[in-house]
Amino acid sequence: MVDYTHAIKQIDNCFPYDLADKLNLLITNGDWHYGWRSNPALGFSHWNKDFANVNILNGVDVENKLEHPELQEAWNYLKNNHFPNATLVRCYANSHTFGVEGYPHTDSLRLCDYTAVVYLNKLWWREWSGETIIYNGNQIEHAEIPAFNKVLVFPGSQWHVAKAPSRICPELRITLMFKFSLEQDPLRNAIQECLNNLGADKIKHNNSNLMNHLLRTYDLLKKYGHSDLVCSAGALHSIFGTNAFTTKILDINQRSLVESIIGAAATDLVELFSSLNRPNSLELALLTNSLKVTAIDGTVKTLDQATFDNLCAIESMNLHEQSLLVAHPELYKWFFSKNQPIGE
Repeated sequence: MVDYTHAIKQIDNCFPYDLADKLNLLITNGDWHYGWRSNPALGFSHWNKDFANVNILNGVDVENKLEHPELQEAWNYLKNNHFPNATLVRCYANSHTFGVEGYPHTDSLRLCDYTAVVYLNKLWWREWSGETIIYNGNQIEHAEIPAFNKVLVFPGSQWHVAKAPSRICPELRITLMFKFSLEQDPLRNAIQECLNNLGADKIKHNNSNLMNHLLRTYDLLKKYGHSDLVCSAGALHSIFGTNAFTTKILDINQRSLVESIIGAAATDLVELFSSLNRPNSLELALLTNSLKVTAIDGTVKTLDQATFDNLCAIESMNLHEQSLLVAHPELYKWFFSKNQPIGE
């Protein structure tokens, strides 16, 4: 049994050879789709096959979505022999050739999520490069040369990259990923289901979609130790629209649906957030050491300290997720004075 406690683990000769051989044939054959980006901010892509067809931030079990019996057998083998309490949340394959690079990225913000990389090339020379690099800050913590039937497991929140094969490599570098969680979050799962039902994954938001933005906001708030009240309000902070994001997924008179998922108190926070002239009103209140905030219609409200802090937490994580926090100096200072990520 492998001990998964936020350490990098290697499992040599992981699967029975006949199963590893079947995985090799499955991944090698069939259609690849070009255009998957390991780091969307950098704009370059690689080849990909998605075997579960779920959102990249999925948190619910997709074991029953695996259509290929080889994948089901492989996942069952991994789960039964190495992490019996795991929940499969994604499954896909990547491939790279010379010139097709990966870029440093994380797979998840959640400390309970892990990535298992299965190497499936039957032959690989070190001269061909193609290492999986795992970082600790700007230092290389681990480098793994692809080797057939080896599995590399690491926390999904850790920065890593698949390096491109070298110029002399004649092979397609192929890997199969099982991404799993060691802890289920029923509240997040309910929010994800709600956003999915409302079509938030079809609404563009920056270089991704609204569903991804909202789930990442939830994950950031959770990572920094905020309560379920704040995390859930953060996850639905723009569901009624805001002054900056005017698309309304729900009208305010449908708030009972939101209440049924996150409760009345969290829904009150969402409604208040949607009514404010933010982030400028919060910036001014922080600058003047005040609890007065201005609504979109110009009315001024005086908040209690707890409510004000909760709004600042939601706003700062909302901006942080979009890499916009640095443009708002008071919220930026508030963020780093109040927040310390769990596990770091």
